[in-house]
Amino acid sequence: MAIDTETARLFLAGKQAGIKYGHMLMLGRQNYLLRPSETRTLFQEFDLQPDSRLLTKSTIATPPFAEPFFESVGATRCESMDISTYEGATIIHDSNEPVPVGLHEQFDLVFDGGTLEHVFHFPQALHNAMQMTRVGGWYAGFTPGNNWFGHGFYQFSPEVYYRALSAENGFSRCAVFAVPEGWGLKWYLVADPAKLGTRTNLINGLRTPLLVLAHKTGPTPAKLRLQQSDYQGFWQGNVQALNTGKTRRESRWAQSLKSALYSNFPKLTRRLATLEARTWSGEYKIGRATVFEPVARGSLVATLARLAGNVPP
Repeated sequence: MAIDTETARLFLAGKQAGIKYGHMLMLGRQNYLLRPSETRTLFQEFDLQPDSRLLTKSTIATPPFAEPFFESVGATRCESMDISTYEGATIIHDSNEPVPVGLHEQFDLVFDGGTLEHVFHFPQALHNAMQMTRVGGWYAGFTPGNNWFGHGFYQFSPEVYYRALSAENGFSRCAVFAVPEGWGLKWYLVADPAKLGTRTNLINGLRTPLLVLAHKTGPTPAKLRLQQSDYQGFWQGNVQALNTGKTRRESRWAQSLKSALYSNFPKLTRRLATLEARTWSGEYKIGRATVFEPVARGSLVATLARLAGNVPP
């Protein structure tokens, strides 16, 4: 649970885009991982001045907590929620359970910095965060996407955030960014599968966190009812079909050929079919710009300003 370089970049760009963080809540008291030199460089990139406490040297074993960072980007009050007092959280609550009504719509920003994947009842924990965000406020998240096997209970698809942080649940203008780790970090804005009309499948060789930002514009219902968007299309059209998760539409000729192969050589055909789901397969690559839109670092502020409604789309 910590603020790394790209998470810090999200909040710095958000501040420059006009997003107000105000009274905020961290889910889990977050640490701040950037060294003083990294902090200076990143803040200079956005023409901002960091809190002097962020420029004090610390060790990898004892990184500072993140309150000074959030105060540097405009938070007026910074609280934290955890199941235990061991890191000094200001609110003690088990996120597996509903939050008290008194915490509903109390925060301008609720931030999950890598906590919810460790909560067994994730839907309840996400619902809690949505309910605690006040109308006009923001939900933000740093959460594991691809290649975080064993890190927590879960790793997530962008669709769970697009379906949860949607208009029917009181949110609008949700954006999910994929930022694969490694040299030459690149940001990608992941398309909403419901608008795209297909799944945002990805197979890659890098740990790929998701950075999520969504604006709350109305009340969150007492119960979330989410369905994956492509299944809704089948149900609404009363279509009987085998949905394999493919993003392409196969020709009748290809379907007939596969059917014949399965009928005559089932074991071999199943082995060959696994070759489609590899990093080299075009439908699983992050290079598909219609699914993963590259976002240059220099344009991140403008992207978030459009999300915030501070400039014309």
